[in-house]
Amino acid sequence: MQKTTLLLAVALAFSASSWGQDVKINGTGVSLEANKTPIHTAKNPQAIALLPQDLHLAVPGNSPSRWRP
Repeated sequence: MQKTTLLLAVALAFSASSWGQDVKINGTGVSLEANKTPIHTAKNPQAIALLPQDLHLAVPGNSPSRWRP
């Protein structure tokens, strides 16, 4: 049991260290690092008014439990 736990911990540590690296999907390089470039767009009050009042959007860096009602 202890060997299984140790192997699982080592496997998780190894996979976590590779998360920030680029990977290839169907031969195309994809960066897994978070995009830190802000996107500034014009606000459209008519479009915003069409959204449901209870709509919650994910905020980068926050866990889902923080933005759920």
